[in-house]
Amino acid sequence: MIYKMNGKEMKKLLHDFYSTRYGKSIYVICYAVPFITFMVTMGMFLGLLVKGEANYVLIAIAFLCMNIFCIGSYFYYKELRVFAESRK
Repeated sequence: MIYKMNGKEMKKLLHDFYSTRYGKSIYVICYAVPFITFMVTMGMFLGLLVKGEANYVLIAIAFLCMNIFCIGSYFYYKELRVFAESRK
């Protein structure tokens, strides 16, 4: 079970999962969207910083970016747990 692993076992599991084609594709799917929304948020922030304006849309996008990251992380570690259970 994934919850009883120590740090060394967990690192090995993450490496084994990432070395599979499925693990790499899940990683890209789960973390590409949060990365892109983060970059858009930073671009908007820098644009508004130069103009000197405060915008509530930027705050909403920042919260959206954080939520997308949390959902992506949840899905990634859910798949990692399924991978760990299938190895036993």
